[in-house]
Amino acid sequence: MGKILTWQQTGLLVVAVLQFCEVITNVVATTRLAKFISCLGVDTAVPDFKSLSPGILGAAKETRGTSVAALARSCRVMNWVMAIARHRGVRSSAATFINSPAARNSGLKCPFVEPVCDPNAIYRTVDGTCNNLAHPLWGSAYIPLARDLPAFYGRGIVHGLPRHDLPRQTGRNNVPLPNARLVSNIVHASSSSIRETSVTMMYTNFGQALSHDLTDTPMEAGTDGAKLNCCHEKLPTQRCATIKIPSSDFFSQYGRKCMNFFRSTEVTDINCRSDSNVPMGRREQLNIATSFIDGTQVYGRDKVELGAIRGEEGLLKTSFGNQCPFQKHPNQKAFEMGVNMLKSGDEKMSESPGLVASIMVWYREHNRIAKKLAQLPNFAFLPDNVRSNKIFEEARKIVIALIQQTVYREYLPVTVGPAAMTKYNLWPLANGYYTGYNASVNPTLVNSFATASMRFGHKSNGLDLSSLNIQRGRDHGLPSYGDFRRSVSLSVPQEWSTHREYGLKDMTPDTVNRFSNVYGSPADIDLWSGGVSEIPVTGGTVGPLFAELLSKQFSRLRDGDRFWYENKFTGFRQDRLAEIRKVSFAKVICNNMPDIETIQPKAFIIPSSGGSNDRVPCSSLPDMNLDLWR
Repeated sequence: MGKILTWQQTGLLVVAVLQFCEVITNVVATTRLAKFISCLGVDTAVPDFKSLSPGILGAAKETRGTSVAALARSCRVMNWVMAIARHRGVRSSAATFINSPAARNSGLKCPFVEPVCDPNAIYRTVDGTCNNLAHPLWGSAYIPLARDLPAFYGRGIVHGLPRHDLPRQTGRNNVPLPNARLVSNIVHASSSSIRETSVTMMYTNFGQALSHDLTDTPMEAGTDGAKLNCCHEKLPTQRCATIKIPSSDFFSQYGRKCMNFFRSTEVTDINCRSDSNVPMGRREQLNIATSFIDGTQVYGRDKVELGAIRGEEGLLKTSFGNQCPFQKHPNQKAFEMGVNMLKSGDEKMSESPGLVASIMVWYREHNRIAKKLAQLPNFAFLPDNVRSNKIFEEARKIVIALIQQTVYREYLPVTVGPAAMTKYNLWPLANGYYTGYNASVNPTLVNSFATASMRFGHKSNGLDLSSLNIQRGRDHGLPSYGDFRRSVSLSVPQEWSTHREYGLKDMTPDTVNRFSNVYGSPADIDLWSGGVSEIPVTGGTVGPLFAELLSKQFSRLRDGDRFWYENKFTGFRQDRLAEIRKVSFAKVICNNMPDIETIQPKAFIIPSSGGSNDRVPCSSLPDMNLDLWR
């Protein structure tokens, strides 16, 4: 077996051997090769060829005159391949990488290759491909996030090269943006936040699990996937964007001067295009989850992840106590102490007890349904080689339907409010089929949704998520809060007030005052910071801007999903769909949490004493009759 290469060496090897985006054949000057290496994040200006074999040395003699843009696009393709390999725990040698499916399937020109689809398939794929038959990659896992507004990056010189994809650094009139930690301390202190007191913790936990269903953006990493330490290592700006701790900060008295922050993995856009105005090509970010509401947090994002948790007879594997199976803790010291982690389709499941509960309930629901289906004649008498898969797929289809129904019937109304639900026609139907599927609607998540608007309710677990969310938006080149308000026809703030049309009319005077103490202009406010600071809409938990951005994305997720649970040709029979419509999230909890005997019908709303949402016996809640699947 060949010498085990680092990721940077593997990247150098691949650009030497494969033809990513442009034909490469003769010798490129050392300086051009060095430029490519700096793109990969290697500190040295000239590669150390001593660690490479003579065969690789020969392959590294590429073509004279290859453009920097071509090398940059090659780098971003390589970043895409490396991100997936790191995610799947692959450590590559020269021979194994060149012969790997990732390299072969890259098509040499661009890695985003459309698969061949079966138009008669009745179940959705695990990785989200082939949902749209004309555009098989729309909404699938391992593709770049889309954009609802053009990226707004910073510019600078890195390793002697002009970079047009640095984190957003300046605002109006080229004034530097305030430090993200300073914004967090002054604007997002707990005393200034607008709290919604009518929702339960399950609402927050469900929202976090839903976010994990829809989006997962990998970060830059070191050799063999090791975590970067951007505060202590001299790393290039395209990989790190550390946050300085202000001298006035509480932690500065303890010597803390820096918050670690590594940028999201750099990839090309889905067409591997270069922008004529940006010779280095477009920088985009990867979503390794599917965009669809399809239970990724339960089933995983590809066949490999699903295979690790799938059991026999259509069931998912379990451990003692009807829990998800255990996996080795990634921290060696924790593992040696006997600490393990639960395993589902979501590798981050064990981040918090609330997230565990909100995923576990669906994991158990799958097995509960699968066991009942196995007893029905339609499934019991199938051939052995067909039976298990049929039970699994039908149970998965029902679970996904219940998740989709819970999102649109219970979670979204509490989030964006009834007005936005009606404006965007987001209410699920009481009967009949939904006829709004549109093959021209691209459901792929937009960057602003994944990076800002869907991050309104995440818990911190001891981290300063406000600083990280602000910095992440800048890392992704998100335009300002005002730019996004303009894009959805809301007033654009231009002055520090709340009363006039061009003021911050959707914020409290105290919040406006806090912003004015850190930002030079209302036009400079970051999207996440401004969005979470708005006064919630009537009946919702987010303000007008996030209500618009969320509603637009969830509208696309339904209208662009060929397998949407209410659709006629890929959904359910009318009588079966009627049974699914009986089920509330409260009933799902009751069915899978045996110690719960009473619950409020609307699980995301705090129980009302003597009101319409008072706690009731679990047995009184309607349930679906699975006998109709016989």
